[in-house]
Amino acid sequence: MGLAIAGVLLLLLLGQAYRMGYLLPEGTSTAAIVFWTLNNLIIYSPVFLVLAIRRQPLSTVFLSGRGLIRKSAVGAVMALLAVVLYLAFRGEIGRFPRLLAAATNRKSVPHLRPVFLEGVAVAFLFVRIRWALGF
Repeated sequence: MGLAIAGVLLLLLLGQAYRMGYLLPEGTSTAAIVFWTLNNLIIYSPVFLVLAIRRQPLSTVFLSGRGLIRKSAVGAVMALLAVVLYLAFRGEIGRFPRLLAAATNRKSVPHLRPVFLEGVAVAFLFVRIRWALGF
């Protein structure tokens, strides 16, 4: 558990370094997209470093090819429901079509990487907490 906590702390530190401009530079060209992708891989690398040190498979953070279509479909439905509920509670359900259009726009695809890696990091932490608590 200590290694998992250290990994999460390092992840947060790398995220702050990125926000302060210490990782690869950003720009407006195609190279900027590559650098942004590399920055995200650097930021989330502690998760994979802990897995490598502990010799744990990616399946411990729910990354496996088994049931990929089912997992993707369930994730998409859950994401849509979460957005609908959030907007409904705020009384802004009318914004849903515009938000859905923006989320499925081709320009939004690069944001998939950090969102996906964030989900991996959350799964990483929850699995380790479950193990530590004996569930």
